[in-house]
Amino acid sequence: MIPFRYKPSAEELCKDLQNEKTKAIIYLSHQIEGKIRADCQHYGLENETEEILNDVLLDFIKQIQLKKYVYDGRAQPSTYALKSFNWMLSKRAKDKKRHRTDDIAAYSNNKDKDDFPEMFKYSDDVEKRFESRDMIAKALDVLRQKQKKTDVCADLIQLFYIQEFSYEDILKNNLIPSYNDVGSLKSKKSVCMPIFREIYRNLL
Repeated sequence: MIPFRYKPSAEELCKDLQNEKTKAIIYLSHQIEGKIRADCQHYGLENETEEILNDVLLDFIKQIQLKKYVYDGRAQPSTYALKSFNWMLSKRAKDKKRHRTDDIAAYSNNKDKDDFPEMFKYSDDVEKRFESRDMIAKALDVLRQKQKKTDVCADLIQLFYIQEFSYEDILKNNLIPSYNDVGSLKSKKSVCMPIFREIYRNLL
C-alpha cells in the first residue's frame, strides 16, 4: 500500500525514485500498472506482466539516475516510463510471434531484408536505446510537420519499424486505410524512407 500521505509532485517523485525509495516505486507502479496489464493482455503476454512491469520500473529509475530523464514541466514521470514500456512490449511481442532472439534478423520474408536502417536496430545498451528512440521520435515529429495531412509516411514508418507490423498486418487491420495491397505499401515506404533518413541525419 502507498503511504496515505504520500502524494509527491513530479520533482519529489523523481528524487525519491533516484534514491530508490520503496514508496516512490510503489506509487509509480500504481500509476502505470493498468496500462501495462491491459496491453500485455492484448498481446498475449499475461504471464510476463509482472516481469515487464518490474523491468519498466528498473529501467526508468536508471534513466533518472543517469540523468537521461529530468522533469522539465512537460512529460510526467509516468508518461516517460510508459515510453520504455512501449519499446519493451514491441520487442517481446515480436519475439513471441516470430520465435526469434536475433533482433537484426527479426524480419520475416514479407519484410525488406535489405532495408533495416541502423537507427531502428534494438540495442541492449539502455543509454544508447533511449538516445536512439528520442531521435527517432523527434524525426517522426518533424516528418509529420512537413508532410501533408493526407500523407501517411510517418504513420507507415512507425507501424513498420517501431511497432514492427508486417505489410500483411497493416492491411489486415486497416491501419493505413488508403492502401489495400502489399505492393503499394512497399512502394510508398520506398518513397518515405529517404525523406525520413535525411530528417534523422539532420538531427544528429
